[in-house]
This record gives sequence, C-alpha cells and structure tokens, in this order.
Amino acid sequence: MDRPWLAQYPAGIPAEIDVHALASLKDVLASTCARFADLPAYDSMGTVMTFRQLDEASRAFAAWLQKGARLQRGDRVALMMPNLLQYTGGTTGVAKGAMLSHGNMVGNVLQVAAWIGHDMKDGAETLVIPLPLYHVFALTGALSFFSRGTQTVLIPNPRDMPAFIKALKASHLSAIIGVNTLFRALLDAPGFAEVDLSRLKLAVAGGMAVQRVVAQRWKQVTGVPLVEGYGLTEIALRGPQVMKGYWNRPEETAQVFTADGWLRTGDMGVMDERGSFHLTDRKKDMIVVSGFKVFPNEIEEVLTMHPGVLEAAVIGVADERAGEAVKAVVVRKDPALTEADLLAHCKQHLTGYKVPRFVEFRSEPLPKTNLGKILRRELRGAAPAAAASPAPAHAA
Repeated sequence: MDRPWLAQYPAGIPAEIDVHALASLKDVLASTCARFADLPAYDSMGTVMTFRQLDEASRAFAAWLQKGARLQRGDRVALMMPNLLQYTGGTTGVAKGAMLSHGNMVGNVLQVAAWIGHDMKDGAETLVIPLPLYHVFALTGALSFFSRGTQTVLIPNPRDMPAFIKALKASHLSAIIGVNTLFRALLDAPGFAEVDLSRLKLAVAGGMAVQRVVAQRWKQVTGVPLVEGYGLTEIALRGPQVMKGYWNRPEETAQVFTADGWLRTGDMGVMDERGSFHLTDRKKDMIVVSGFKVFPNEIEEVLTMHPGVLEAAVIGVADERAGEAVKAVVVRKDPALTEADLLAHCKQHLTGYKVPRFVEFRSEPLPKTNLGKILRRELRGAAPAAAASPAPAHAA
C-alpha cells in the first residue's frame, strides 16, 4: 500500500514505531516515573505531584486493591482489566464502550510521543489540559506527554474562565490541547492577552472540527498554529491503536469492521495526492438536499466567520420539496445581527443549495458534551422546522 503522507513528515519523525517497546501501560508508568522521578508530573489547583509521588501513590492504591479490597486478577474496577472501556462521545446516538487493550493504548502513546518529540524536550515542558480525562483525546494526550516527562497542568473547570486564565498565567505553558469551542472562548476571554505565551510550541485541537476563523485567530494572536488532531473519520483505519470492538455490542462491532480488520469510522473525507486527509463531516450528520450532499461543518465554518455570530450549528430538517433542508441554529455575538445579514453573508461563500433554508436564533448557549462539542442530535430533536424562520427561496 502506498503511503504518500510519509513525504510530508518533518525530519526526525519515524515512519513506524516499535509496538513491542513497552508491554503495557504499567510499563509506561514504571519507566517514566523512574526516569523523571523528582520532576513535577501533575499540577492541579496549586497542588503539585512529582513522578516519584505518583508512582508511590499508584503502588499504594494497587496494594490496597489486593490486600484491603481483596481483589483478584481479572476483577473489574472502574477501568476494566485487562482492557479499558473508552466510551464514545454519544454526539450522534447512544454512547458505546470501545474496547481498548493495553496494546492499543501503548501503541497510540508511542505514536503521539514520537510525533511531539520533534518539538518537545523530554523533562522540560509544561502541558495544559482543560478537558476531562475520561475522553480519549485528553487521555491519550495526557499519557503521551507524560511518557516524555512533561509537567501536566489539569484544569478541572475550564468554564470558570477567570480561574482558567489565572492558571494559564501561572503555568508558563509550552503546549495545550483542547477543542474548537474552548480555543474560541480563550480568544474572546478578557485577560488572555496577558498570558505569557513565549514558551508555547504546540497547540492541538481535537474532538470536533476546527473552524478556520478560530485557527486563523489563534495563529494571529499566539504565533503558533492550531494543529487539528484526528481520532476517527468513512475513511477506514487499521493499526495498533484501533479498538477491538464495542463492549457487548457484537452487531454494531460487525457493522464498523471489515472482514480483514479495517475500521469504518463513519466520517467522510478524501485524501489528496500528497497523502493529506481532508475531513468533511460525520456520515450521520450529512444532509441530502435534492440529491446533493451537504456537510454541516462547511456551513458552520461560514456562519462563524461572520463577526456577529458567537456560535452556530447546522442540521437537516424534513422538507417536502427537497427531501431535506438546511437549518442553522445561531447564537448571536452582536444583538443587532439579522437573518437577512446572515443569509447575505452565506450567499457570498456558499453554493445556493447549501445556504440555510431555516434560521433559528437562540439566546442560550448551544447544547454541548462535557468536552464542549456541540450536540447536533439534541438540536434535531428540540423543535420542528416550522419553529424557525424560513429563509427566502434561493436557486440551487
């Protein structure tokens, strides 16, 4: 199989990793804590824990599980042994438990650690994670940076923006991971301009599509590009980090895996001649207007380019004439923004059939997961299309 994307790798990034370098996450923990023992591993709300202290606390907890709780090998405790259950976000339906082996996790940690090694120095960096660690993006990021001796600053409540900004000012961060909505909130937050970003080397967004206007603003303000991380997209994947299947859901597991082990991710995208992948949207969120495929991400990006828009989401609604029609749900940044202004903006950047047929303005923030990803499925079930204003007809 040709792998044209390898030609785009920066110098020093290996084409492959040794998936047998570490046998389990226990080996990751033990080797990292021994190597960076007296360096700070985690900082949360002013409390710092070194790698040595983390190792000692982990061993003490393991001893209690064995001696105090009298657990036996194979007993299930929160995280399931020997596999982990990593639940999907549930943004398009019911959350499913993806079965991840230690081999999956170690493979992914080694992959990410190899990639960030191009820019990050072992034992000398500070990562800020303002995401819940039960999400696979945050968990993988935390473990990968951890394996290189990085100090990780945990932000328990990123919605408390003043406290978040205070923590950033004290952190002297060199890396940060987050989601599109969080990076936008930081850019709009009072006090962010006062954060010292002179050591910042890497900013990674995942969990949802990064909007162009957010990426452009981030680069302009910080001088560091906002890298878009990718976990799944009907681009099919196969590799050491791919899950074993869905917990107790054999039929759904069979639907997403091919006979030879490729995972159908459910995202739509294309690969160009350089091996770069361009992701359009989730297959389940695609809207079909008179036979034309419309991807919400594209329209949402255009909507959020308007200076009067704070946030926006696009969904499909039933339409007698076209089968489905595009509906935009918008939260204003400028109270004076009108539907006519917004549609005029869309018509400048979108083909006719992609311009929203219905527009709904909301005064409350859009529904989101705990990670900050907008829940389109909740918007689809919230109200019928008739509740929104039908935009003037336009030619396709």
